[in-house]
Amino acid sequence: MHQDANLPVKIPDKPRVSGGAGRSGRAAAGVPGAPDWDFVARRVREINAMAARLGLDLVIPAPSGDGRDRDQISTMLMLVLKETRDRDAFELLYVMNAGLLHSFCASRLRGGRLPIDAADLIDEAFLRIYQKRGTFRQSERATFTGWSFVIVENLIRRSLRRARRRSVGPLLGADAVVDLEPDPLACAMQKEARQAVADTWPTIVRLCAAGLLRLPPRWRRALELREGEDLPYEAIAARMNVSRGHVGMLIRRARRRILDQVAGALALYRTVEND
Repeated sequence: MHQDANLPVKIPDKPRVSGGAGRSGRAAAGVPGAPDWDFVARRVREINAMAARLGLDLVIPAPSGDGRDRDQISTMLMLVLKETRDRDAFELLYVMNAGLLHSFCASRLRGGRLPIDAADLIDEAFLRIYQKRGTFRQSERATFTGWSFVIVENLIRRSLRRARRRSVGPLLGADAVVDLEPDPLACAMQKEARQAVADTWPTIVRLCAAGLLRLPPRWRRALELREGEDLPYEAIAARMNVSRGHVGMLIRRARRRILDQVAGALALYRTVEND
């Protein structure tokens, strides 16, 4: 164990994974798949020993081995990182969560034509996580997953804005500028709509993360394997020892439950705001 007193922190070059694969049959280049839970368990014991020597009242639970407690362990690791700046705690956060965050990032960028690399964004996100460790606050509704998702979402939006500015073509001629001058009212309405989306999106991300944590364990596990580890239905069925049709039912119910909870929370927010 060793503690890092200086920035920058280096993203782990070869994080330990158990060979998790995506729909293409292999993990995304540069991004870990499913963590090696034996490696995670060993590191957790070492980090707990370090925390005890420092007199910290923080004990990270031993991993169950199936990822159900990923967020709980990650939240405790974040608290250790906040107090100690321990490099091993940081590496373990990366090993356990980079694949999940990469899948979220890739799904947000899917179908886009702008040259944005999801793996580069995730590396930048983890540097932000280290630099902003002092702002992390644990609560019943605030965990590492929700907090890190907001950081990634903010980076995605910033990168999209930059990429769009770089992709703007040559200026139109003077006549074309006059002919194509937009309606001021329409521009104002579009600007207001974009601002409303920008203001609301971090809240939606937090609500989705909170909804994930409130799902029944089997629903959450199926959804995490699909969205977090990018596994096909057949592989999830084999992992959970159920039929492919049952996996589809679990995932549909999980998604619907989260959407219903987000819609209900936003409706309550609008009601309070109108009052």
